[in-house]
Amino acid sequence: MGFLGSGIAEDITTELYRFKSFSVISRTSSFMYGQEQRPVREIADELGANYVLEGSVRKLGERIRITTQLTEVQSDDHVWSERYDSDISEIFDAQDQIVARIVGTLSQGIEKHRLHKTKSLEPAQLEAYELMLRGLELHKEGYISYEQAVKVYNFFSDAVDKDPSLARARAWKVCAGSRLWPADAKPEVLNAHLDDALHELKEALALDENEPEAHRIYGAISMVKRDFEKARFHIEKAIGINPNNAHLLAKAANFYAHYCDPERAIELLEHAISINPHHPDWYWQEYGIAEWVKEDYQSAIDHVSKLTQRTDSDHAYLAASMVECGDQAGADVNAASFKNINPQTTAEVFAARQPFRLKEVRMRLVQQLNGAGIA
Repeated sequence: MGFLGSGIAEDITTELYRFKSFSVISRTSSFMYGQEQRPVREIADELGANYVLEGSVRKLGERIRITTQLTEVQSDDHVWSERYDSDISEIFDAQDQIVARIVGTLSQGIEKHRLHKTKSLEPAQLEAYELMLRGLELHKEGYISYEQAVKVYNFFSDAVDKDPSLARARAWKVCAGSRLWPADAKPEVLNAHLDDALHELKEALALDENEPEAHRIYGAISMVKRDFEKARFHIEKAIGINPNNAHLLAKAANFYAHYCDPERAIELLEHAISINPHHPDWYWQEYGIAEWVKEDYQSAIDHVSKLTQRTDSDHAYLAASMVECGDQAGADVNAASFKNINPQTTAEVFAARQPFRLKEVRMRLVQQLNGAGIA
C-alpha cells in the first residue's frame, strides 16, 4: 500500500499550498524523511517546521484504513487526528474525498490550536493575526445578536489597526461590518456602504491578489449590488484558490442560490458538509434557500427546520414553502414569527431585498408570502 500512502501524501501537500494562513515545507524536502526512524522533533527542527502531519495506510481484508495525526512539535501536543475506512475497490474515489477532508479540517485544526495558545496571553501581547483568529472563532459559528456582531467586527477592526497589511483581516472586517448595516437602510445609504466595502476589498486584494476570502466577500458584495457577473468571477476565483475550505464553499453556495443555479449551490454545500460534517447551523439555512429556489419545498422545510435559532429570513422561507406544501397552519405560525421580528416589512419589500438574479423568482416569493398572510 506504499504507493497509495505516497499518493495521498503528495495530494495533501499540493492542496495545502493553497492555504495562506501557514507555509508548507516542499514535498521534495519532507518526503525524504518518510523511511527514516528518527524522532519527529528532530526532523521538524531540520526542516524548520512547527507542525507535522503523520499518517499510515493499512489493508484490512477488502478494506483499507487511513490514519492521520497533526502534532505541534515544540509542545508535543496532538492537535488533531482522524481515521478513514474505505472499501479497497472504491479507494480511488475515496482518495479524493479523504484529501479534501484532511485538507479542510487540517487548516481549521492549526488555526484553532494557535487560538487556544493565545488565550493565555494578555491583551497587550496579542498581535494582529491572533486578533483575527479570535474574530474568526465567533464569526464562522454564525451569530444573530447585534452585540455579538459588534464584538466580531471589533476583533477584525483591531487586527487591521495593528497590521494594515493583513489582507485577510481587512476582508473579514468588511464581512463582519456588513452585519451592522441597518436592514431598513435607504437605497442611497446602502449603496454608500457597499461602495465603501468594495473599496476596502480592492485594497485587500492589492495587498494579496490571491486572498480567497477577499474574493469571496467581493463576490457577495457585488451580488448585493446586482452585479452578478462580477460576483460570479470573484466567487469562482475564491473557489479556485481554496477549493477545500468548507466555510468558503458554503458561502459560495449562497451566491449560486441567488444566481438561480440551485444545483451548483447544493453541489457546493454537499462538498462543504463532507469536509466539515460538524458544521455550524447556518449551513442548513443556505441549503434551505437553494432548495426553495429549486422548488423542492419539502426539502427546504426539512433543512431550515434543523436550525436551532431562526431569523426573520428563515421564517419567511418556511412560510413560503409551507404554503406550497399545503401546510397553512405552519405557514401562519412562521408568518406571525416573521411579522413579530419585522412588523413593518411587507412581502414586496422583503423579496426586493433578496438579491435574486431573476425577477420571476422574487415575484414567486411575494406570492407565496402573500399566501401565508404577509401583505
